[in-house]
Amino acid sequence: MPTLDAYDQRTFKKINRPLKSILFESYVNGLISFSKNFKGKIWMEFMMVKGLNDDEESLRKIQEIFNRINYDRLYINLPMRPPAEDWVTVLEREKIELAQNILGGISLDFLEEEEDFYSSIEDDLEAILSIIKRHPMNQHEIESFLDQRRCKNKKEIFEKLEKDENVEKVQYFGLNVYRSTSVRR
Repeated sequence: MPTLDAYDQRTFKKINRPLKSILFESYVNGLISFSKNFKGKIWMEFMMVKGLNDDEESLRKIQEIFNRINYDRLYINLPMRPPAEDWVTVLEREKIELAQNILGGISLDFLEEEEDFYSSIEDDLEAILSIIKRHPMNQHEIESFLDQRRCKNKKEIFEKLEKDENVEKVQYFGLNVYRSTSVRR
């Protein structure tokens, strides 16, 4: 499931923040080459970012690149969790529909996302802290995670998260989302 979110080096750098040694053209050529040689199914992802790749001109430039890649499906994603950058905001429904029309992809609604989290760490709080260093979790995901582990003291876990100076709680799409402050850039 490779990702293509940009149409040039500038948007690639702004959206994906790759290592300096990774050039957009090389990345695209790699996707094209891989798609021509890979025998399995390729499901592409496109992450829409307001103000960077959500206008008609940008979408048409991206579609030109997708036309050179052999893929089976295209998923249009939105930032479903608070992004690392504060300037990334929620897209309007019209923009998502525009992307679907131009790119022909399937939009993934953030409310339908369900993800099972796993940790081999026995302590429930430490397990959550380990996960949110890599991946923010909203309040429902944490509750579900704790339910899977048969945690009896969910309220206490949330209180500890709230007090932990290495954990940031932000509101996103009307949910409390917990993320590690050590990953903020």
